[in-house]
Amino acid sequence: MASTVNFLAASRRWNPRGSRVAKVANATARTSSFGLTGSSVTTPQLSQKFCSAPKSEQLRLSSGASARTSFSARNRRVKVLASWGKDVEWFEASVSEISKASSMIWNLKLDVGPISEGYTKPGQFVQAKVGDSKPGFFAIASPPARDNNDYGKLQLLVKAQGGTAELLCKLSPGEKVEVSPVMGKGFPVERLQPPSEFPTVLLFATGSGISPVKALIESGALEPSKRSNVTLYFGASDKEAMACKELFEGWAKMGVSVVPVLSSDGKGYVQDVFASSGGVSSGQGVGAVLCGQKEMATAIRQSLTAAGVPEDCILTNF
Repeated sequence: MASTVNFLAASRRWNPRGSRVAKVANATARTSSFGLTGSSVTTPQLSQKFCSAPKSEQLRLSSGASARTSFSARNRRVKVLASWGKDVEWFEASVSEISKASSMIWNLKLDVGPISEGYTKPGQFVQAKVGDSKPGFFAIASPPARDNNDYGKLQLLVKAQGGTAELLCKLSPGEKVEVSPVMGKGFPVERLQPPSEFPTVLLFATGSGISPVKALIESGALEPSKRSNVTLYFGASDKEAMACKELFEGWAKMGVSVVPVLSSDGKGYVQDVFASSGGVSSGQGVGAVLCGQKEMATAIRQSLTAAGVPEDCILTNF
């Protein structure tokens, strides 16, 4: 059963007159996933942070005031104002490319201009909306820009499942969307450094949860060539529903092995296949990254911690 919570998300925002920290007061969110993915219609994944937080943290997260919206016709920005006076602005972006990534997931490339400067770490995300639709949170699937050719561009992998996500998937190149500044702290990969002390890093993703994991792999931040075992367990309902499969060979050459898990095969889900493989016998030198379906993430976390993997070595992107 989905749970409903109110929470606040804080982030730096780009401003043509300088950068400053802004806080966004967000509305009610529903959750059925773990980690911020590309399938959010409102804010389903971030609410997991609320559900798993201590009571004192829940009180802090739920105490934020409601937001109100004003529009600036002069610069075509939408400004969301929190009642304590802080604000975050929405900026116009354009669709540069859109294509099918799987039977349910769309590959959406946006030209966001200077907003991309805020994207520095895999696992970060943006809010996006189409017209007056309710904003959704979407993890960025492309790695942070490495050169000027990538400047101003962000890739999203969006699951078409109603609301804003559905609207995004129906756009055509050249059409406009509203996007927020880049938000979140990303995956704290520094916890799994140096590679010599964490020779094994296990990645777990389902559905559009591959979005930030793709960014993490392609960023090179994991340094897989310096580790003995970097393996991705990636689940989808069937082959047609699995995004990024054309990238698996390239990832393998980088040092990331991929174990595709198709529930239609009758072998179970990601957590089942991981368990049948023997899991991990010892938590020594093991790190993990989780993003995707809630039950999968919960089961994997329990399995890893039972084997001795420290909680702070199991990374999420919120």
